[in-house]
Amino acid sequence: MQKEVKLSKISIIVPAYNAVASLEYSVNSALSQDYENIEIIIVNDGSTDETSKIAHEIEHKNKNVKVVDQENRGLGEARNSGVLVASGEYIIFLDSDDMLLPWSVSSMYSIAEKESADIVCGAMLETSRPTKEYNRLTKEKPSPVAKRLKDGFEDLLYMKVVPSAHAKLYKASLIRDEKFSKIRHAEDLEYNLRMFRKAKNICALESPVIEIYALTSGSMMRSAYNDKKHEEISILQGLEKDYNKTKNDDYRKAYAAGIFFHSIGLARLIFADDEAKKKYAEDYKLLKGYIKKYSRSVFGNKKALRAQRRYAFVASLSVTALFFLMRLIERKNQ
Repeated sequence: MQKEVKLSKISIIVPAYNAVASLEYSVNSALSQDYENIEIIIVNDGSTDETSKIAHEIEHKNKNVKVVDQENRGLGEARNSGVLVASGEYIIFLDSDDMLLPWSVSSMYSIAEKESADIVCGAMLETSRPTKEYNRLTKEKPSPVAKRLKDGFEDLLYMKVVPSAHAKLYKASLIRDEKFSKIRHAEDLEYNLRMFRKAKNICALESPVIEIYALTSGSMMRSAYNDKKHEEISILQGLEKDYNKTKNDDYRKAYAAGIFFHSIGLARLIFADDEAKKKYAEDYKLLKGYIKKYSRSVFGNKKALRAQRRYAFVASLSVTALFFLMRLIERKNQ
């Protein structure tokens, strides 16, 4: 008689703040997985709308759903609360405006078990039409294909791996004693820089797209530079310290690329807002300095992404010209 293989429990942590519009869709996508041994932990992070009511209604209907109510402490702290009560051998973070495709969990889990991976990174689709794209993709289930990353930490710095905490499966033993920092912007980047450095084996799914991220009007990718984004400056300063300390030439180049890329993302937001230019003049000066300083290193680095190298060449001539060029490219692609 063939022995039945016991599947590991997987905890899906869903932080929710004023998520009435999307929470039910998000949790239902987790409940609809073709992988059975799942627990879902909804962390209501001090919502002022009916998020808590909806969460508890879902909990009442589903034995594998648990709700944690807490005062508003931010996304990172909500995830920390979820990890504390999670009992799974693997953990997935799912934002309340995201949806997992039906085979997301089973695909990542199969790779984690096959490759003994500490982290499995999934592909992610950004869309303003989540329901339509979700229905389309559910009809296109491909077989999970993954590659083992030679150096996941280096790939993270080069942005060859998306720095978000969602769309990833983590071995619980890797992250159980780790916490998201209290910063309220780029906490994912700071967290994954630590986790990727700590992990011994990281794999990345080549297919399928395992998560849909709904770009909403309140998305961080569309919002202006503010005090929360200012907190990312400390991360860049930390990366520069690591850059200066390391004797490994490959890592120095990777740190330079990471600082360059993230500095562009922040500086462009200030560049597009005259008020921000006044209020965050010191940040803008620092970021432009980083871009200029590391542009030549990135331009001459064959490991850097092609787009990064092109941007680095323009930035070495003029940072302002780079921002105008990127704006033109965006308008052309709209």
